Amino acid sequence: MSALRHDGWFERHRFVYESELLAVKEQLPEGGKGSEIGVGSGRFAAPLNIKQGLSHP
Repeated sequence: MSALRHDGWFERHRFVYESELLAVKEQLPEGGKGSEIGVGSGRFAAPLNIKQGLSHP
């Protein structure tokens, strides 16, 4: 699934996006560094302040 299509799905299902964001945030180490695998457009990385990620070209 392309990043734009993925983002569009989350736009239409805002409650799911916000729930996922909170769930991921709870798992992150406090003050730690992290990387996102499959970062795509950065929809999750940006609000979680994740500075590093891998994306498929």
